[in-house]
Amino acid sequence: MAKDDKKGKYMASEIGSVGTFDYDGYVRDEIVPQLSGSQGRRVFSRMRADSTVSAIIFAIEMMLRRSKWGCSPKDALNIKAVEYAEFYESLRKDMEQTWENFITNALSMLTYGWSFFEIVAKRRLGYDQQVPSKHKDGLWGVRKLAFRSQDTLDKWILDDNGNVIAMRQQILSGKNAGYRDIPLNKALHFRAGYWKDSPEGMSPLRGAYDPWLLLQGINRAEAYGIERELNGLPVMRVPAEVLQAAEAGDPDAKNAVDTYTQIVRDVRLNKQAGVLLPSDHYENADGTLTAQKQYELSLLSSNGTRAINVQAAAERHQVSIARCVLADFLMLGTTSRSGSQALGESRFQFFANALDGFNESIADVLNTSLVPLIAKMNGFDMELLPEYQVESVNPIDAEKLVTCIQKYVQAGGTLLPDPRIDEEVRGELGLPLADPALRLAQGYEEDLDPN
Repeated sequence: MAKDDKKGKYMASEIGSVGTFDYDGYVRDEIVPQLSGSQGRRVFSRMRADSTVSAIIFAIEMMLRRSKWGCSPKDALNIKAVEYAEFYESLRKDMEQTWENFITNALSMLTYGWSFFEIVAKRRLGYDQQVPSKHKDGLWGVRKLAFRSQDTLDKWILDDNGNVIAMRQQILSGKNAGYRDIPLNKALHFRAGYWKDSPEGMSPLRGAYDPWLLLQGINRAEAYGIERELNGLPVMRVPAEVLQAAEAGDPDAKNAVDTYTQIVRDVRLNKQAGVLLPSDHYENADGTLTAQKQYELSLLSSNGTRAINVQAAAERHQVSIARCVLADFLMLGTTSRSGSQALGESRFQFFANALDGFNESIADVLNTSLVPLIAKMNGFDMELLPEYQVESVNPIDAEKLVTCIQKYVQAGGTLLPDPRIDEEVRGELGLPLADPALRLAQGYEEDLDPN
């Protein structure tokens, strides 16, 4: 037995480390220096403000805000398990912020790769308390899931194996100004990716950095080009002897050249309302005046078209950005790209599946962190804890579902009466659930376990 205990302790020990490269809690695992640490968070914030990225993130947030969440009991035939599920469902509607706002803040992981929330509990003692509650059962509930902005991260507190213990937050103002360590056992830590199990995850925008950077250059070049095509490039002509005298050190000539240079610059910046120039003309050998003025200000512009198709280049990078989150179907019809309805539907299927993955990752963190924490505070039976679940954002084809059920029944399959199948089909078709009284009359509740 002693030998088995020794072997068990050895197998239960952790020898290695995750391998994330960090310097005293500061993650430095990014190959592109500009995307590392606080500098990287500033870059991702700039990317989030891009019109293409902003439209994609907005579409994702709005779709996932509409997702239907619920709490599923561990055992639908166990009364206590059902009561636990109802309790956890009530937590979502008894917080200071709405559940939809919580989901939106959690989805900031799509920009930065991670998001972090501090769990703030409360006693559910009714409305007439300093911290009010819709319930008066005396149980511990959730006051709020307090978002902790990525901008306030100072560093991560890690153990010897590279596992996160806490987030060290730097608060710059207010009564809590300073550094605060928020332990992971009092928090929800969401990540969009798990590359090397980094606490900062992997932002879906990481793959869009190069096309975004190139797109910024194209947009700037296009803006400069349009401005110069419309306004022209200011050109000032002065006599050569004035320039030569200025180079030779003549103070009067130098002042004149500086003045003309300032005129050109102000015209370029649209600060010059008018220009006063000498009207002298050059003279011929015989002393007669030519038509050529000695001082002249003009706007130089180019004629003709360019060989480079700027629009096509910009669209290519926009599509590359959208493709990083499988949202390139959004570009169909808005650019020179075209596609059939079937192509758009298939692309949307991939996109919807990805969104389901984000929803499920949020549910996983809630079920592994929030649910057991509140259960321990209330002394619940840990074997009967429910799970938060979320419906798919991918709409089911009702016609295909009905046809499939019809063929199944025709082949000899039996579906009804079965309350679970009835609820599932009603849910998929968007129909209300059966009346509880009707379910009881049909005998669906007879097998409920009172324990």
